[in-house]
Amino acid sequence: AAAGQDLTRSSPGLPAHTSRVVRDWQGFVLELVRGEGAARRSTARALSYGVNALGLALMIVVFAHTGGLTGGEVAVAGGTSALSQKLLEAVFGDQAVRRLAARARAELHRRVVVLLEEEESRFAAALEAAGLQPEAGAQLRAAAAAVERER
Repeated sequence: AAAGQDLTRSSPGLPAHTSRVVRDWQGFVLELVRGEGAARRSTARALSYGVNALGLALMIVVFAHTGGLTGGEVAVAGGTSALSQKLLEAVFGDQAVRRLAARARAELHRRVVVLLEEEESRFAAALEAAGLQPEAGAQLRAAAAAVERER
């Protein structure tokens, strides 16, 4: 591995970095909710529910619509998501909720991609340091196929 890195495990700083990315995204979602409340007449209603509660409701909507749930989780998440969706719609309206959820989902995706690209760069650096050519895999497969044909 490059520079003595252990590539059998995630980088030592990944858990802390992931926590920071999640916290930053949560802050982004809270700012979205705060901004939407300030931009609408529903500010008083939003404040009565609390920005944190509405932000949590939006996060639930985002996660419920990204999949990855199985079995009983689907029923629980579906009910929770429906309640969260109704609460958000009562405060902000249907269109705004869809827009907020789409922005929150896109921002989460962007942040996760950056996080994973940073982690992947360790492996790319190790491959580069080993001097492997990008076409080596294709050449090896072609050679193996040629051996199989000659059998």
